[in-house]
Parts: sequence; C-alpha cells; structure tokens
Amino acid sequence: RLRVVSQEAMFVCAADKIHNLSSMIEAYKERGDNLWDKFNAPKNKKIWFYGEVLRILKDRLDNDIVEELEKVYLESKNLFKI
Repeated sequence: RLRVVSQEAMFVCAADKIHNLSSMIEAYKERGDNLWDKFNAPKNKKIWFYGEVLRILKDRLDNDIVEELEKVYLESKNLFKI
C-alpha cells in the first residue's frame, strides 16, 4: 500500500516504524534474544519487513524522517546481528 498512499500517510508510517524499531532496540537491550519469543515471525523476517518499508519510503518521500528511519533500521540490524 505504501506505493500509492498519500504523503501524509507515509509520514505516519515512517514515524510508526521509527517508534517500533526503537522500542524493539530498547527491549532487546533489556531482554536479549527472549524478545523474539513474543513475535509470530523470526527476527530476520521482522527486520526484512522494516527494510522493505524503508526502501519504498526512500523512493517516494524526500524528507529527513526517512533518514531517521534508516539510521534506526541500521542500528537494529547491527544490534540484532542480521
């Protein structure tokens, strides 16, 4: 859906993904790999999803929020060793 939504919706999506990834980073620091037990998908698929969202947003939205999402995404990949 991100390929066709409004610019406003993309901003909301980017902010949501930044918050989600930041929360996962903090939870991982507290719980370690036990964090992944609460999700239906393994960590590599979870992070893959965020990467796909980032890729689409980079193509469609020229804004600093996309750079912030990329920063948090790369931090998560490094921390989660993906």
